Amino acid sequence: MSQPITNNGAAAEELAATEQSYRDEFRHELFDELPRRETFARLALDRPERFHREHETARNFLLLNAHQRVKWLTAALAFLDFAPVQERFVFITGDHDTRDTVVQRLLIDCGFKDKRGAWRWL
Repeated sequence: MSQPITNNGAAAEELAATEQSYRDEFRHELFDELPRRETFARLALDRPERFHREHETARNFLLLNAHQRVKWLTAALAFLDFAPVQERFVFITGDHDTRDTVVQRLLIDCGFKDKRGAWRWL
């Protein structure tokens, strides 16, 4: 597992709890929520439309959103598991835009340097 971000007891516990919370949230979305939404989208495509643009919305989700989100979540989880402490600190303490920028950079670079300085491909 990851090394602690700080040696200050209370701060370390709080950051570790936040880091674990992100891991749990991302895993839940990746393994529970996205498959459920994908099932609903496929069901929507198999029946007549119940509301305006239902099929278009379902197709867009399946073709664009689901795939991009899986890539984003997978990169974020790899980063939380293997990135250096300083970079994880920025990710954990940053706002949504900061986290998104970090992950987008990982996706563009197709990886990152891990704790040992070795390149880790995504």
